[in-house]
Amino acid sequence: MGGPMGIYDEQEYCWLAKEKEYIQLAIADKKVVLGICLGSQLISDALGGRVRPGRNKEIGWFPISKTEAGKSSAILKAMPDEMMVFHWHGDQFEVPAGSHCLGESAVTPNQILLHKDRVLGLQFHFEATEQSTHSMLKHLRDELKEEGPFIQSEEDIISGLSNCAQGNHVMFSILDRLAEIEV
Repeated sequence: MGGPMGIYDEQEYCWLAKEKEYIQLAIADKKVVLGICLGSQLISDALGGRVRPGRNKEIGWFPISKTEAGKSSAILKAMPDEMMVFHWHGDQFEVPAGSHCLGESAVTPNQILLHKDRVLGLQFHFEATEQSTHSMLKHLRDELKEEGPFIQSEEDIISGLSNCAQGNHVMFSILDRLAEIEV
């Protein structure tokens, strides 16, 4: 899942190094792996991709679109070609060799990473609920004070909470498809 740290903050968050090793082992063992936000960045890093600060932070409700690869991917069958999703990130991942980008946004070109049909990284938050979004707002409110074209106000974020239901529906569909993969 996500967190306020970056994948490169190992000095402050010593568990990150072990987390990266664990992800590499899980991928090598052909396990199903799902990473959301920070998790997607850790997956990219574990597969040899670069993670770096984006040009702009993306905080709030912004649309993502399926790429051509995303439109033909069975794992995203329940997702429309474009939909409004919740973002709260400043870093972005590179799609590593052997992986595919299934989704993009205006500010972050790589939003959905798929590796060998069993390792999935989501840069955004399909799992966001009204309760979890209010919790993020409570604990991370200071980030909304930053200036940026892709940082919404607390009021705008709250007004978009009706998007949670569709995101949750797509998330459950993805989880069902991942559960069908033989390990």
